[in-house]
Amino acid sequence: SGHLHAKGKEEKMSKSLKNYITIKP
Repeated sequence: SGHLHAKGKEEKMSKSLKNYITIKP
C-alpha cells in the first residue's frame, strides 16, 4: 500500500515536471 502510494506520487511529479518542461522549453 505504501509502495503503491509512493509510486503514484512519483508518477504525478513526473507528469508535472513533463508539463513544466513542455510549457518552458
